[in-house]
Formats: sequence, C-alpha cells, structure tokens
Amino acid sequence: LMIGSTMTNRFTEFHEEKKNLSPIAGYWAYPLVSLTQSLSKVTDQINELNRSISEATKRCHYPSEHGLSRDESAAILLYTMEAGEYSFYIALNQILRDENRKRAVPWFSYLRLFDSGLRKLPTVKGCIWRGVSHDISYEYQKNDVLTWWSITSCSLAIEVVESFLNSEKNSTLFMIEAANAKNITDYTLFPTEEEVILPMETKLRVRSNAMKHGNLRVIHLVEITDGVEEVSPAMDAACITSKPSIPAKPFKLQEFAPPGTCKELYCEGRPCAKCHECRDWHFTDDQDQWDWVCNWRNWMQVDKDRWYNVADKLFTKRDGATCYHHSLRDSYYDDVCLCEKH
Repeated sequence: LMIGSTMTNRFTEFHEEKKNLSPIAGYWAYPLVSLTQSLSKVTDQINELNRSISEATKRCHYPSEHGLSRDESAAILLYTMEAGEYSFYIALNQILRDENRKRAVPWFSYLRLFDSGLRKLPTVKGCIWRGVSHDISYEYQKNDVLTWWSITSCSLAIEVVESFLNSEKNSTLFMIEAANAKNITDYTLFPTEEEVILPMETKLRVRSNAMKHGNLRVIHLVEITDGVEEVSPAMDAACITSKPSIPAKPFKLQEFAPPGTCKELYCEGRPCAKCHECRDWHFTDDQDQWDWVCNWRNWMQVDKDRWYNVADKLFTKRDGATCYHHSLRDSYYDDVCLCEKH
C-alpha cells in the first residue's frame, strides 16, 4: 500500500475525490470484535500497526461518558494518531477513495467498530473548518454537488485549521455547514484541536467560492442529507457574512500535558499534550534530517548507529526543561516528541 506525503496532517490532507464511486456497503453486518481482531487482515499493510493498536488501546478515552467500549474508543483514537507518511488515517482514506471497492473488504471489521463508536458521539450541526495547503478553488464551482468518500477531519475552531496553513502561500479554507458531523474532541490525544469528523461518503454542495482573505481562498460548503441542505436560516446568514481572519499572532496549541493527565516519564521530562513523549528538546536541523528522524520505525542498524553520532547536533534542550538527560544520545529516538518541529 502506497501512503502519502509527510508534509500534511489529517486537517489538511487532500486528494482529488473521484465523482462516480459506488458506496461501500455491507460492513455494518459484521460483528463487533476487538480492535486487534478488526485489523488482523491489514496488519501487513501499515508499518508498526500492532504497536499503534496497543498505544491506542492504552491511551484511549475510557470509561466513556457516551457509552463507547474500550475498543470503539481506541478505534477512533487510532484514526487520529499522527505518524507522518505512516499515519493510519492515510492508509484508510486511500482505501475509501479507491475505485476498486473490493479492496475495502479487509477493512470492514474496523469500519464497523469505528462507525459503532462514532454513532454514539454528539452530533454537530453548524460551521466546521478544514484546510488545504494550496489553492484548489478551481475544483469547487458554485452549486457543484460532490461526495467526500473518505473520513474527513475538521475542527470547530478556525484558528486550529489556520495554524496548519502557511499564510504566505495560497491556501484553501473550507467553511462547512455540517448536519451530521461527530464531535471526537474527548477521544483524541489533543483535545484543544476541537476535532469533529465528517463520516465517509458525506455529500456536499458548493454555496460559494468567491470569498478571499489575503492568500486564503474560502469555499463555503453545505452538507446534503437525503437531497436536502440542512442549514438553519440564522446559521446560514451568520456563516455567509462572517469573514475568517488570520490571527495576528500564530495560534499556539497547548504544548505540555497538564500534571496528572498522563504517566510520568522515566526521564522526568515534560510530556507532550498530544503524544505524551518528552517535549523538552528542540530540533535544530533541516527538513531532510527531520524526515529521517520521524522515519525511525523503519530504521536499520546503520540508522540507529548514526543516531548515536548525530543526536547532539539535531536536538538541543529547551528552556525550562526537566529531562535529566544531558544529551539525546543517552536516550532513545522513540522517547522524544516528534509531533511537529518545535
């Protein structure tokens, strides 16, 4: 299975949607099984999948106030976990967009588990946001009707999506009037992202692509259910007249996990709010070196030896650090936060 670029995340992942795919049907008839069992037929398609399943099961939001089982909660968390080009959601969404619908069959048990958990979560009706790191407005003409075949991550907060876009380059911001989105804020490792999910095969109509703010092109979409655009007049007017703005200062998400919210690290460093690994180190080198470090799951012995020789050149300790390591040579490459360069 070929997986996409490292230069994206689930809020900005974009692939051209094919217009005439057939719906994926039949997965709802599968029995609910454990997360491990649900993915047993695709284990060899995704790097370190068993490890990711274990982490998701251990870190998921459970017990759930919405009645999700541990496996349902873990299935949602697994979808949101970022691992660069090896992210689970990239592989899954490629399958959901594939013209050969038979390739989705090995994923049916997981889709059943994911969908079962998603249905129990609060429904979001109103404005949600999604971005793309280049201008694709030419693909979205007024009154076009389209289907997003894959699972789509959005945010309730425009600032979150804008923080993933480069304000100096042409980008696209989707302002979506949702009718059946699901709020998964409490079921990710980073609740400040206020993430909501549009289920696969969501149908949308383009209301406008005329708004522009600097280098940001804003496309207004409305979700269609049973052929009807389910938008209240008040919400419709509010969203049409409101103009998103680029924050004067970069939007900063919570970096460190609040005390008591995750297991203390053996190095005594400050854990990342998202991945819970040590965030006390600042990456100082170029993009090629960063991509190499982030690909540690595929390292051979020569890479591990190289880490010992270059770790001091790649990372320096941040101000206020509590990690007792004097150098990352004394630590392991999988113990440092790699959520993003910081």
